[in-house]
Amino acid sequence: MLRTIKTGMKLYRAENIPLLTEVTLDAQQYGERISNMSITRAAKKLTLQEAALHLEATDRKVREEVYNQIHARRLEDETALDDLYSKLVRQRHQIAQNAGFHNFRDYTFVSLQRFDYTPDDCFTLHQAIQEAVVPVLNDLAQRRQEQLQLPTLRPWDHAVDPTNQPPLRPCADTGILIEKATQILDKLDPYFGNCLRTMVEMKRLDVASRHHKAPGGYNRVLLNLLCDIRSC
Repeated sequence: MLRTIKTGMKLYRAENIPLLTEVTLDAQQYGERISNMSITRAAKKLTLQEAALHLEATDRKVREEVYNQIHARRLEDETALDDLYSKLVRQRHQIAQNAGFHNFRDYTFVSLQRFDYTPDDCFTLHQAIQEAVVPVLNDLAQRRQEQLQLPTLRPWDHAVDPTNQPPLRPCADTGILIEKATQILDKLDPYFGNCLRTMVEMKRLDVASRHHKAPGGYNRVLLNLLCDIRSC
């Protein structure tokens, strides 16, 4: 705890306060743009998360069409997202320099309290992945291509079942998903099952994909906190 406090004091710069606010606001724009993206299939408007389910279809033509639709929609916002990214790079680089660092990477290692490993350790890990993991992934891709009996494996062929079986849909709606998740958590530890029940009672869950809703889980920090409390 003392090391964490000292790190916060070391990084503090008054001039970074408005910059950090700008970064937070600009980063939110990404979620807003992504949440507004959708495609149309069979006269139905789908979020990109809903559309991605079609990449599990056994009909390869459907998979290719949906894959191209998804990425064509993303490309519509290419310029805006590129500009946003470039702006964030400039802002974060300035934050790092204000705090006495040469670049944002070095600043982030300290701000995220990565005390136990260094950027060089990450490069070592990258090299190890390239040498040990990538060949395995290539072998798995080759096996998938053979199982699907395809002349070439394309990006839209990676989500479908390799034996070309229809996709599994264990949850017909969000209610069933929450119910089954609660049952699983009960078996792991009743404490976590009760946490989920409490969230349902307090109406803190919003798991369905819908238009204008940013993807991902904003409450992951809360879940991590619950795990930390339980471990204590």
